[in-house]
Amino acid sequence: MSFSPLTARSLRVACVAALALLAGCEAAEDAAQKLAEKAQQEVEQAARNALNETAKELNKQIDQAQKSTEQWLDGEPAEGDDAPDNQAEDAPERDQPIKLPQHSA
Repeated sequence: MSFSPLTARSLRVACVAALALLAGCEAAEDAAQKLAEKAQQEVEQAARNALNETAKELNKQIDQAQKSTEQWLDGEPAEGDDAPDNQAEDAPERDQPIKLPQHSA
């Protein structure tokens, strides 16, 4: 079976166009895959950064709580406490029974 020169040429052009289209699709797919991988890496890095900042803030708060607890255990007033800790004066009040008001029915 023989093709006319015009048909054979058209067929060759169509095959070349199809191959170029497939190569273009593959290149586009590769580019999309690389873009998706880069986006995933950026999201992971952003999550790491956010977690790192949260951990730093939590560590600061834990350090402050430990310092306050150590001061309290040593009998020092905590930061922001205006009145000194008068445990000796409070002790007699704690030893007294609690008096509740009497209500008549």
